[in-house]
Amino acid sequence: MTTSKEKQLIFELKEKIKELKEEIIKLEDDNQSLWDMLDEIAASDIKNWADVLQKEHDKMKIDKLMITKKMGDA
Repeated sequence: MTTSKEKQLIFELKEKIKELKEEIIKLEDDNQSLWDMLDEIAASDIKNWADVLQKEHDKMKIDKLMITKKMGDA
């Protein structure tokens, strides 16, 4: 038969387990939020770099078109 102290210990341990389960749920939610933020940052970085690269590519095409090559004596 369980004693009063054992019953109290069992109760306290069950309460602690409940608290820890709630903490795990909170931490898992925070973790998912952080992963979502990282995904958004990565997508934004890709878009920003794509825009920068496209502008530089356009600039290089224009610069290349502005270079004249000597075709020969006229």
